[in-house]
Amino acid sequence: MRKFSIFFAFMVIATYAFAQAATEQDVKIAGFNVSLDQMTFTVWNSGYTDKSSFELEITEVGTIYEVRLVRIRKDYGKMMPQPMEIIFTHEELKDKLDLRSDIRILNTLSVYNF
Repeated sequence: MRKFSIFFAFMVIATYAFAQAATEQDVKIAGFNVSLDQMTFTVWNSGYTDKSSFELEITEVGTIYEVRLVRIRKDYGKMMPQPMEIIFTHEELKDKLDLRSDIRILNTLSVYNF
């Protein structure tokens, strides 16, 4: 019984840790725009965010591209969050994504980043 209790506690803690890590990657975006020549995300900047803070995860599901903007470097700035545009050009995306296709953005839309 004691082994089961330890195992159960471990599984609960591990599940929480993995769920927490997964939600930390999800970037709350203030908006996005897709055109034939670029894809633009509006994100929250607290002072230390630039384009190199992000990467795109692109998955092709049938005829739809699912796109998620993932933060790879945290912004530890102390200033009040301000909107900032991150632009991916057609040239950057041409081997990964066709901007003329149907695109599903998987990020959460947020007016505030609190």
